[in-house]
Amino acid sequence: MLTSTALGLVTGIVIYFKSSVFYYHYTGAATYRSVVPSQPAETILDAGVVNFAVGSGVDASRSVGFQSAADAALICVAPIVDASMKPQTPVSLYAYGVNCCSFRGSFHCDDALNPNARYGFVRPEPTAVLPPLLADLASGPSEETLAAAVRLQQASYGGSEKHVRNIFVRYVNDPLAAKMSFVDTAVLAGVSCSSLFLAGLLASASVVVLGAGKVGLILKRLVV
Repeated sequence: MLTSTALGLVTGIVIYFKSSVFYYHYTGAATYRSVVPSQPAETILDAGVVNFAVGSGVDASRSVGFQSAADAALICVAPIVDASMKPQTPVSLYAYGVNCCSFRGSFHCDDALNPNARYGFVRPEPTAVLPPLLADLASGPSEETLAAAVRLQQASYGGSEKHVRNIFVRYVNDPLAAKMSFVDTAVLAGVSCSSLFLAGLLASASVVVLGAGKVGLILKRLVV
């Protein structure tokens, strides 16, 4: 009983800090509206959700996929631009994703290809939403990996290498649905873990009541 309680507590903590905490983070985070991608990133540093101005979008033709050994995944970045920006204009806003692009010029992360999408969920620093001891639970690429992907993007397409503060976002069409996806993930994980715990308890009870020999015989007959 004590073991089950401990496992349930640990599982609940992991699920909360892997999924649910981000729902609460974005619910309470600042939302900036009508943001023009050419404006300095310093003007929206505390943003959690960004609503981009009409005419903004992800330039998938200038995207790259960076093969990260640390993440064992293809880390994807693409500049977010507006009509006033030229190829040499410094970019500070990037859409990002994992395993949702090719190495060059193809980017289909989240809703990047939807012409009506104009929202960005800003990637928070892990320490801003997670306790220091649980920072390793943060999923997704690190700041260092994303910075390496941006350097590759600039080298590939000849953009300005002027140092600017970069902000990385998940580019989505429906901010409410994107926020609720964290709740859905937490609920699914909770149900799955509860089912596994229940199956384990039933198996343990069967062994206690029937004995290991009878349980083994029953399982053998079921398999055959």
